[in-house]
Amino acid sequence: MLKPLHRFDMKRLLAALAVVASGVLLCSCAASNEKTVAVVGKTKISQATLNHWMTVTLGGDYRSAVGKTAPDGLVSDPVDYPRCISTAARILAQSGKGKQSDGQLRQKCRQLNAGIKEQALSYVLSVLWAIEEGKEIGSRVSEGEVTRRVRELANRDRYHGPLQFTRYLAQLRRSIGDERFLVKRNILENRFVERITKQAGHADDREEAEKAKVRLILKNNAKWTAKTDCSPGYLAWECKQYGSSKAVSPAPAVVIEELASGA
Repeated sequence: MLKPLHRFDMKRLLAALAVVASGVLLCSCAASNEKTVAVVGKTKISQATLNHWMTVTLGGDYRSAVGKTAPDGLVSDPVDYPRCISTAARILAQSGKGKQSDGQLRQKCRQLNAGIKEQALSYVLSVLWAIEEGKEIGSRVSEGEVTRRVRELANRDRYHGPLQFTRYLAQLRRSIGDERFLVKRNILENRFVERITKQAGHADDREEAEKAKVRLILKNNAKWTAKTDCSPGYLAWECKQYGSSKAVSPAPAVVIEELASGA
């Protein structure tokens, strides 16, 4: 259960809406003693950053799949199988659908960790692509714009203000800083789509315009894939090392549903 915020916390909460997610962004630049899992141009992604976004990614997937807040311990980088097996066993016990062996739970943990790791890495790489491209063409997002968008989200009817919005984010295992990062990426992505649409032209021929947009997107993807190096054991479709022969595994949502239902 989420702990209620005291009145004085509201002032700090409103202030948090105006603070850049510098901790997350700075983590993208791995320190000399940190393991680097991927590089986009000269920007390094640290293992700590990936580990953080694996937790965030799982939080969204878990909430979407079973309508509950994800427990701690299911995914991590480096992977902690004993902790994951223990957590998975508790989830299974809560389902009331019987028990599974440690070997069966380990297999689910392996599948879930691999799927979430790829999903999280892909997301972080896509954000860095958007940020780096924005730098190249002079399309920067001000922190004021991010703050305004986050406040708009917090004040929608669904949330009724920043307090409920923060509680909602907590259910997804996200912080205000994480949300700012996501909002910044969305702004850059929208600008990218607008730019590609304008370049594609063919205003009177929708089919030709769509084909032109696809060609431009593929060209842009190829450009940034060439600048993206991923370490062994860390792969996403954005990596130049990514191959079409990758083994097919169950989607994270499928594994989560199996655990929650006892399948």
